[in-house]
Amino acid sequence: MQRIISYTIAICAIAAASSPASATNLNTCDASLESSFRESAPRDIFTFYNFSAGNWAITSISIDLKNSAGKLIFDTEDGGGGIEVFQSYRTESGDAALAGVTEPEDGGTNMQIDFASFSAGQSHQFSIDVDDTLARSELRQIRVTGSELNGAALQVTFTNGDTPNAEPLVLSGSYDQTNKAVVKQTDC
Repeated sequence: MQRIISYTIAICAIAAASSPASATNLNTCDASLESSFRESAPRDIFTFYNFSAGNWAITSISIDLKNSAGKLIFDTEDGGGGIEVFQSYRTESGDAALAGVTEPEDGGTNMQIDFASFSAGQSHQFSIDVDDTLARSELRQIRVTGSELNGAALQVTFTNGDTPNAEPLVLSGSYDQTNKAVVKQTDC
């Protein structure tokens, strides 16, 4: 009887090893990021949550303010494109492990954050200064108000630990009038 059990275990192990999950088997609808933005003085706060199901991890997040309603820019240096207060990138909280940051140029609209580990259920929060460039700004361009972030784009790269050799999943989304964004498959 013991010999039969040993063979059964061996057969199950071989079957599992010979049928690895492929990218076509993955439920890409399970990959999901949610983000929010909060105007604060002197530092503005971006928060990201990996709300994915399964083994989806985030490897990078790109932010592009170019198409934002407030024509927003990153104000990271004194005397540059922004108004008065300036702040460079600073990690504030979260349990995601940072790999590196491509900081925006002062007055620029793009930045990228790379992660060594950002698994489902984890978060990352950072601060920076963001100003609008509208000629008729509600609060003198120094503060982002109302829906000025609306239209700013996010591009998120996901990988799945179940298929480490599969191509990354790249999804895009944008912030709405409430300064929130959800990035996930649209056809789910």
